[in-house]
Amino acid sequence: MSDDFEELLKRWLRDRAGNDRSTLQALAGNVAALPPRRQRRLGSLVSLAASVAVLLGLLVFASPRFGGVGREASPDPGSSPSDQPTEESASRVPPNLIPMWAVNLAGQLECDGPVARIGGEFPENFGGPDTLNNSAEDALAVFLGPSNPFASLPTAGYTQLHGEPHWASFGHLVDGRPKAIVLLTDTTEHGPGWQVAGLRACDASEFDPTVPLTFPVMIWTDQSGNRVSTETIRSMPGPGHCGWDSATWLRVEDTLYFRDPQGVMAEWTTTSFASNAQLPPSAIDSGYRSGGASLWLDPGRDAYVVSADRIERWPRSSDQQIGCM
Repeated sequence: MSDDFEELLKRWLRDRAGNDRSTLQALAGNVAALPPRRQRRLGSLVSLAASVAVLLGLLVFASPRFGGVGREASPDPGSSPSDQPTEESASRVPPNLIPMWAVNLAGQLECDGPVARIGGEFPENFGGPDTLNNSAEDALAVFLGPSNPFASLPTAGYTQLHGEPHWASFGHLVDGRPKAIVLLTDTTEHGPGWQVAGLRACDASEFDPTVPLTFPVMIWTDQSGNRVSTETIRSMPGPGHCGWDSATWLRVEDTLYFRDPQGVMAEWTTTSFASNAQLPPSAIDSGYRSGGASLWLDPGRDAYVVSADRIERWPRSSDQQIGCM
């Protein structure tokens, strides 16, 4: 090792406190390349060996893997914009900062039947920058408002289950049992502001029957008065944006029927709605009830809703997969 290089090394170790990576690499390369000096005294060699060890330690510590030391590193001019940190990527939450109770919302529910297929676990995307709010409570209220995309959620009756900086969860409880859980955070990719980041729920038939739903889904009961899953039977207004909301859609398992006084669904039926029909001999009591009315089904044909003062015929849809875009 030359005296000039030794002096350079000592001066750098004494005066420099930054993390100039190129300088570190150049010095380390010179150390490896130069031949040993024969006239070096043992004590001086030991001193230099210790200096080189410190140098190599600084080289490792200053590498990106260990975060560097001193001033903030500037972007690599040879890298593309996608390689540099962005505000969006910086706002994502590291996995170790996500509360344990924010994971597996479905596992925290106490459903009598299967968990409903609506929603999703964190980090499900439930909105954009325009849905950010100042508090978790405000974000929950907006989410359950008229623009809610889910047809089967209770509009009220939520209790805060968990809360800590940047995270909160609210549950719709029935007899103390969570039937719907909404997770909110202010650390989404859309920037500061609270937003829904997870949602799992039981079937709508398990919600508090006194609380309105985000969409008017009719819950039917069995002959004993027990509420029946909407996966088995449900009725609701037709899609309004297609002009079908004057009709009621009744889905019984895989079969669709219409209560259609104005005939807006006539294109998809072979019979018509009748407000005073005769119950055909082939009709069978389904066992489902709505208020004081009972549902009878004529296999392969129409449905009949029988009440104390009338019998209505609800035509069967000729297109069981009909939808509205």
